Amino acid sequence: MSNHKRNLLGQPSPPTELSLNTLDNKVTFEWKEGFNGGHAQTFVLETSPYSDDSWTKRLTIKESESKHLNGNGKFKVNLSNLEPGVYNARLVAFNIIGAADPVEFKKRFEIMKLNQETLSRDSVGPVIGGTVGGIIAALVVLIVAVVILRRKYTCSIRFAKREDLSQSEVRADIPDNTHLYMPLDESSSKSDVHYQNVKKEDPVYNNTVLKNSAQTEL
Repeated sequence: MSNHKRNLLGQPSPPTELSLNTLDNKVTFEWKEGFNGGHAQTFVLETSPYSDDSWTKRLTIKESESKHLNGNGKFKVNLSNLEPGVYNARLVAFNIIGAADPVEFKKRFEIMKLNQETLSRDSVGPVIGGTVGGIIAALVVLIVAVVILRRKYTCSIRFAKREDLSQSEVRADIPDNTHLYMPLDESSSKSDVHYQNVKKEDPVYNNTVLKNSAQTEL
């Protein structure tokens, strides 16, 4: 630090090289920081409606926030969601000692009123995206459920086939007794064959001679 800056320790110097650009109702601000007075400084971005002296704080950026630094060593921030109208903008730098004089951006910027077609397009887009996302999620859930059910059904069929096969093997091991003959009781067998030893008697025929019919009459 030079002796000159050491003698100027105190409140920061105002920012320099201020510029802004507007695109699709989003405003981009750029500036280069001044000497911070030997203490960490903070920048406050304020806006004011055109022809109005009231200022509204929009953004607060610390000097240590390197994410706001671009390649050329300038701070860069974006501002959106402003009401339609024409605005002025300014920067105020301050540290623990005090604040520098506010510095206004030389160019005003305008926020246009979005027409109904643009609003509809912007609102329909998220709705369509959400609907498509919901449909895709439902399809994924349905596919997973079908896969799970198919697996369960396949497993149950396989289990049933295994049970049928096991029962068939058990039945094959059991001997078929439908053609077995039970041994006859000895007593019953003797009684059955007793009739075979009985000798049948020969028939007796009577030799009766018929008398002559003529002799009978005499």
